[in-house]
Formats: sequence, structure tokens, C-alpha cells
Amino acid sequence: LAPVVTDQLKEKFKKYGRKANIICGDFFELSGSFDLILEQTFFCAIDPALRSKYVKKMHELLKPAGLLVGLLFNRDFEGGPPFGGNEESYKTLFTPHFHLKLSPAYNSIPKRAGTELFIIGRKKSPDT
Repeated sequence: LAPVVTDQLKEKFKKYGRKANIICGDFFELSGSFDLILEQTFFCAIDPALRSKYVKKMHELLKPAGLLVGLLFNRDFEGGPPFGGNEESYKTLFTPHFHLKLSPAYNSIPKRAGTELFIIGRKKSPDT
């Protein structure tokens, strides 16, 4: 949905000799299977009414034992986006589909220091 940004990112990866699959499109229409998905300011940008759908889609996209890793806000905002949240709400939302580890982010940019959680979610299999 942001081709200018994805094109810039592709060039950046190419410039540094990195290989990455950069995709531009509607997340909820995405198909595929991934070992790792990095979350950075996407979750906080979508309407909170879509968060359950986001979690289910992440679970669907990850391979068995795949990881969702990234940062989530640990604070509230007036209006939005961004939309905030907290550890308890994330546990409620993610634990049906993920083995979840949440911890305070230790290397946030100064403006966000103390307001972010580092998330590691390992996809649960149907029998766990």
C-alpha cells in the first residue's frame, strides 16, 4: 500500500547486500508461509477492531514454530493512529495463538523510552 517506501527499502537492502522479500499490498490478503515476521509500527496503526484479525492472520502466515518479533506500545494515545495498548491486553489477544514473551524494550529511541514492549511470539501448533 506504500510502493514508494517499499521501493526505497528494496534499494536499501540491495545497497547493503542483504536479501529480503519486501511485499507491498494488503496484509489481510497476503498469502505465503514465513519463518519470521518483524512487527514495527503496523499493529499500532491499524484500528483496534482489527487486532484479533491481525493476530489470526499472523498465525496463519507463520510456519510451524515461526516467530513474530517486534515492538508494541505500552501506553495509550488520544485518538489514533497510533493506537496504544498494554501488556495485559496483548497477553489476552496473542496467547490463544502464540507462546508469548513480553519484556520492556531496552533500546528504544529516546522519544519512546519506557513506552515500548519487545514481543516474541512463537506460533502455537493446534495441539499446544
